Amino acid sequence: MDDVWTLFAQRLESELQRIVAAVQDGPDAWRETVGEVRSLISSGGKRVRPRLFALAYLGAGGREIPAGAVRFAAAIELLHTCMLLHDDVIDGSRLRRGVPTVHEALRGRLGRQDDRVAQGITIVLGDVLATLATEAFAATDLDPERRRRARAVQFGAMKDAGAGQVLDLVHGARPIDQVTEREILESYRLKTASFSCSAPLRSGAILAGAGEEAVRAYGDFGVALGTAFQIRDDLVGLLGPDEHTGKCAADDVREGKKTMLLRATWERADTERRTWLDRTIGRDPSPDDIERLRELARASGAVEAVERRVDEMTGQALAALRAATPVEPWAGQLAALAAWLQSRDA
Repeated sequence: MDDVWTLFAQRLESELQRIVAAVQDGPDAWRETVGEVRSLISSGGKRVRPRLFALAYLGAGGREIPAGAVRFAAAIELLHTCMLLHDDVIDGSRLRRGVPTVHEALRGRLGRQDDRVAQGITIVLGDVLATLATEAFAATDLDPERRRRARAVQFGAMKDAGAGQVLDLVHGARPIDQVTEREILESYRLKTASFSCSAPLRSGAILAGAGEEAVRAYGDFGVALGTAFQIRDDLVGLLGPDEHTGKCAADDVREGKKTMLLRATWERADTERRTWLDRTIGRDPSPDDIERLRELARASGAVEAVERRVDEMTGQALAALRAATPVEPWAGQLAALAAWLQSRDA
């Protein structure tokens, strides 16, 4: 098992670098900007999406992971990287994986105070990565019908992610009392659960030849798992130190992002604290503001309530996983990954 997984991980990294390096030729400015993307890809991402894809492929009865499946997994990661680039520009984020975001690095490289040029270049880079991913999906040497179905799943998930991003932005412009928990969960399902978990799992199972019921169960596992993942990510993003999480805790607050944690904190606050929250969310918070928000989330019981929701969603995920009936040892690996996502602190 370790040999199979280690080999897949090595081949995935090589394929990612190969695909991106193939488009690096061009003017110096272009080579430098593509180099920033290569650095981001090499900077230690968790590779959750390719990992879920590979585990579903193996769990559904696939044997050794063929070159076409490795390329498909690389395409999934490239789409994810595209979304990271665009997301960081939209959110104005300065840190990603503990290092400057691509648009921030480009701004420093260009020596400009105006973010517009660096942000524009970053958007273009994201578009190019999406094109490279589409090409990689099409080039895989896999069963044509399975490949067609798996690609359709990925493209549908991209549409969902776009809809989820729009919801995120619309919710961000509204006061927190006008965004319900149900609406927040819907944005999680669209933006994270569908693209990041359900689609890779379904694609891997399809390419391995799983039946419709199993593919559906893998998808249900992914939706519940992805929702738990996003709720946990919001917890970690606010409560964890920046140097540990690799992101800036102030970003979501400044952007007015409506998370389950912020909603639960607001619901449990008295009038004075609600007024302070309304004044703070959507503005640039000071370090003292972030610390006060952390203390309020813990003292109000919001953290415990949201952690219970993570446990609930993880339980739903594991029930769906059992229905998918993956073979061992991959069933155990998928369950272990769910447990890690449930309790991770970075």
